[in-house]
Amino acid sequence: MLDYANFNNKLNSWKRKPIFWIILLFIWPLFLLWWLGLWSINDIKKKRSHAPWYKIKGTYGLIFIALFLLIEASPNHSSSNSNQTSSEISSSSTSENSEASQSKSISIAAETSSRAEVASIEAASSSQAKARSDAEKSSSESAALSSSISASSASNSESIVQSSRIAASQAQASSEATQQANTDTSTVTTQTADSNNINSTDRYKWAIQDGFTWETRKGHSTRIAPGKALPVDYHWQVQ
Repeated sequence: MLDYANFNNKLNSWKRKPIFWIILLFIWPLFLLWWLGLWSINDIKKKRSHAPWYKIKGTYGLIFIALFLLIEASPNHSSSNSNQTSSEISSSSTSENSEASQSKSISIAAETSSRAEVASIEAASSSQAKARSDAEKSSSESAALSSSISASSASNSESIVQSSRIAASQAQASSEATQQANTDTSTVTTQTADSNNINSTDRYKWAIQDGFTWETRKGHSTRIAPGKALPVDYHWQVQ
């Protein structure tokens, strides 16, 4: 192994074995240094009696090997490798922080949308309750007026008839007002639900099947074109 000619002969036989090339993939720098060292020593042995050392190529081969080993063993080189590893770790940490921030933003947007829907439903319920209260108040006033008219029926029958008509008119108006309020509330609720179920943007939106998330959406999601409705059992993906 220390003789250059013998090493070349063995190398020719090794080339025919696949295992040699597999091992060479992992140790090729050491192999090249070893081969260069043997060649340099052999060249110096052949030419040292015919030429000075600085004219022999093998001398520079040994100098190159020595410099390479010194550089590899220097603290600066080790520090450079350590800095590169730290940079890779820092880059990985930054990427993880970015993914966590994105997930948090998606969660906040979904929570905001849910709160807006709850507020809309509460507003509709409040409007309907107010309309019922007004209707009950009008009915009470009508009943009181009817009682007053009945008490004075003995003195003035014409006034009773007229008052009855007024009471009936007010009751009808109150009933119509209640019905109109219920209709308006139903319309607002329907429009709110319809607007939430329609892609009112100018771009495609993601719709994900209920029970699945953005991470598990594969095979359970679709893209909705502008103006198209949200499919049944799907919800909008807020990005």
